[in-house]
Amino acid sequence: MLKVIDNKDVTQKVVLLRLDLNMPVDSKGDITDTSRLEHSLPTIKLLRQNNAKIVILSHRGRPKANYNEHDTLKHTITVIEKYINEHVMFLGTHFKDDFPTRSMLDAADVFLLENLRFSKGEIENSTTFAHQLASLGDIYVNDAFSVSHRSHASVEAITHYLPSYAGLALHKEVTALSFLNNAQLSRSMVIVAGAKISTKISILKNLVPKVNTLFIGGAMANNFLKVQGYSIGQSLYEEAYLHFAEEIFEDAKIHNTELLLPKDVMVADDVNALQGEKRILTRNDISDTEMIFDIGSLTVRSICDAVCNSQLVLWNGPLGLIEREFFAKSSIDVAHFIAQHIIEDKEFKAVAGGGDTNLVLQKAGVKDNFSYVSNAGGAFLEWLEGKYLPGIKALETCNYTK
Repeated sequence: MLKVIDNKDVTQKVVLLRLDLNMPVDSKGDITDTSRLEHSLPTIKLLRQNNAKIVILSHRGRPKANYNEHDTLKHTITVIEKYINEHVMFLGTHFKDDFPTRSMLDAADVFLLENLRFSKGEIENSTTFAHQLASLGDIYVNDAFSVSHRSHASVEAITHYLPSYAGLALHKEVTALSFLNNAQLSRSMVIVAGAKISTKISILKNLVPKVNTLFIGGAMANNFLKVQGYSIGQSLYEEAYLHFAEEIFEDAKIHNTELLLPKDVMVADDVNALQGEKRILTRNDISDTEMIFDIGSLTVRSICDAVCNSQLVLWNGPLGLIEREFFAKSSIDVAHFIAQHIIEDKEFKAVAGGGDTNLVLQKAGVKDNFSYVSNAGGAFLEWLEGKYLPGIKALETCNYTK
């Protein structure tokens, strides 16, 4: 069970706070999405209100243990200061012979340590590097679910050297996703979509035995349609993984899980189709030259009907090629419907996650209406697969010894 920082005495303590500040930037280097920082603001506020000093630990990119100006975290300082309304002091280091010392922490109340991945010890989960990090603080808090699938020094090894707790955002995420640990979920629906079935096999196999209804969409649904004997024309599919689609059909029968597939689809002869060139056809009417890029209105209606019969919906993956505006409509329509259903049915919950799914909710303007939206990428997917997450396990076991 996770121990949470919310009721711990942190007065005059130095808290090492692991955040995910690996935020997207534009061509000018300006941060374009601060949601990962925003998620952790309640934890930062809690610590500061209780008179704790904070040393923020984070990373950016994959610099392969070498300093470079592009991946330095010093450019993040102004964004953090804007959100917390406090001065943030940067602890610049190459993690060679210039590791910061505890005495430096007299100069401010909030600090940001340089990109941890400039040290190979971070990625190697080095106990030596973890011990160096721990020497700066009294308490460790992980508020970065999105990196908790990594066996890195600032995520796993550090818990051996300091009393360790979950931050408020991490605890909220784990709580929101904990329903997946149930053997059988009552009136539950999962929407799994995306481009490739090969990236979602483990997710499907983990969820089929647990949920009542599973809708499979996106290009990965083409594998399932093809296995059922429908023509998919020139549509994207993965021939090497057709047998996995057959296995999912069998698993669904064994576990009495309703498996929903597209009833109608939006097709075109080219991905760059103009407004008048795309067509909606039933799955029986796809010609050999056409390509599927989205689902049609009948399928949207079947998804919405299933949503109405559910108490809980989990959504991962866009239903169409959302990079093209005219193939994003179905995903946006479903997002609007789910958001409205949350308003109308107070017992209904909807959880979503994955980068492209977040983009859909942003396009629809309903991200804040969902019960919970995960900003994690790999960690979210591995949780859906039922995998062990080293960072979460470390907090649960907390092997700290003085």
